[in-house]
Amino acid sequence: MPNQSFLLLKSKNKILELLPNDSTPLLKICLEIISPMRTFEQMCVENGLTLHEMVKTVKHLIFWDLGKLIYPITSSSVFVLTPQVDKID
Repeated sequence: MPNQSFLLLKSKNKILELLPNDSTPLLKICLEIISPMRTFEQMCVENGLTLHEMVKTVKHLIFWDLGKLIYPITSSSVFVLTPQVDKID
Protein backbone atom coordinates (compact mmCIF):
# COMPACT_ATOMS: atom_id res chain seq x y z
CA MET A 1 0.00 0.00 0.00
CA PRO A 2 2.83 2.54 0.50
CA ASN A 3 3.34 2.62 -3.29
CA GLN A 4 -0.30 3.28 -4.08
CA SER A 5 -2.22 6.51 -4.14
CA PHE A 6 -5.77 7.70 -3.60
CA LEU A 7 -8.36 9.24 -5.87
CA LEU A 8 -11.14 11.25 -4.27
CA LEU A 9 -14.56 10.62 -5.82
CA LYS A 10 -15.90 13.97 -4.62
CA SER A 11 -14.20 17.34 -4.43
CA LYS A 12 -12.17 18.09 -1.29
CA ASN A 13 -14.49 20.99 -0.47
CA LYS A 14 -17.59 18.79 -0.75
CA ILE A 15 -16.07 16.16 1.55
CA LEU A 16 -15.04 18.82 4.08
CA GLU A 17 -18.63 20.13 4.07
CA LEU A 18 -19.92 16.61 4.80
CA LEU A 19 -17.67 16.16 7.84
CA PRO A 20 -19.23 16.66 11.26
CA ASN A 21 -17.84 19.50 13.39
CA ASP A 22 -16.23 17.05 15.81
CA SER A 23 -14.38 15.05 13.14
CA THR A 24 -10.74 14.28 13.81
CA PRO A 25 -8.21 16.89 12.60
CA LEU A 26 -6.23 14.04 11.04
CA LEU A 27 -9.00 13.51 8.50
CA LYS A 28 -8.94 17.17 7.51
CA ILE A 29 -5.13 17.17 7.26
CA CYS A 30 -5.12 14.06 5.07
CA LEU A 31 -7.80 15.51 2.80
CA GLU A 32 -5.64 18.57 2.22
CA ILE A 33 -2.53 16.57 1.29
CA ILE A 34 -4.03 13.68 -0.69
CA SER A 35 -2.87 13.75 -4.29
CA PRO A 36 -3.38 11.03 -6.91
CA MET A 37 0.05 11.93 -8.29
CA ARG A 38 2.01 10.97 -5.15
CA THR A 39 2.30 7.68 -3.28
CA PHE A 40 1.17 7.33 0.33
CA GLU A 41 4.80 7.03 1.31
CA GLN A 42 5.66 10.35 -0.39
CA MET A 43 2.66 12.10 1.17
CA CYS A 44 3.61 10.84 4.64
CA VAL A 45 7.27 11.82 4.37
CA GLU A 46 6.46 15.28 2.99
CA ASN A 47 3.91 16.02 5.72
CA GLY A 48 5.25 14.24 8.80
CA LEU A 49 2.50 11.64 9.03
CA THR A 50 2.93 7.94 9.70
CA LEU A 51 1.78 5.41 7.14
CA HIS A 52 -0.58 4.03 9.81
CA GLU A 53 -2.30 7.43 10.13
CA MET A 54 -2.69 7.75 6.37
CA VAL A 55 -4.00 4.19 5.95
CA LYS A 56 -6.50 4.66 8.78
CA THR A 57 -7.86 7.81 7.11
CA VAL A 58 -7.95 6.25 3.64
CA LYS A 59 -9.84 3.21 4.94
CA HIS A 60 -12.41 5.56 6.42
CA LEU A 61 -12.83 7.42 3.11
CA ILE A 62 -13.13 4.12 1.19
CA PHE A 63 -15.75 2.85 3.65
CA TRP A 64 -17.88 5.96 3.05
CA ASP A 65 -17.37 5.65 -0.74
CA LEU A 66 -15.52 8.95 -1.00
CA GLY A 67 -12.46 7.61 -2.81
CA LYS A 68 -10.60 4.62 -4.15
CA LEU A 69 -7.07 3.22 -4.20
CA ILE A 70 -5.15 3.73 -7.42
CA TYR A 71 -1.60 3.62 -8.64
CA PRO A 72 -0.13 7.12 -8.80
CA ILE A 73 -0.91 9.10 -11.93
CA THR A 74 2.18 9.75 -14.02
CA SER A 75 2.88 11.31 -17.40
CA SER A 76 2.72 7.82 -18.92
CA SER A 77 -0.59 6.84 -17.29
CA VAL A 78 -3.45 5.91 -19.59
CA PHE A 79 -7.08 6.15 -18.48
CA VAL A 80 -10.32 5.35 -20.23
CA LEU A 81 -13.56 7.11 -19.32
CA THR A 82 -17.01 5.93 -20.24
CA PRO A 83 -20.20 7.95 -20.62
CA GLN A 84 -21.67 6.02 -17.67
CA VAL A 85 -19.21 7.58 -15.21
CA ASP A 86 -20.93 9.91 -12.73
CA LYS A 87 -19.71 13.47 -12.69
CA ILE A 88 -17.66 14.51 -9.66
CA ASP A 89 -19.49 17.00 -7.45
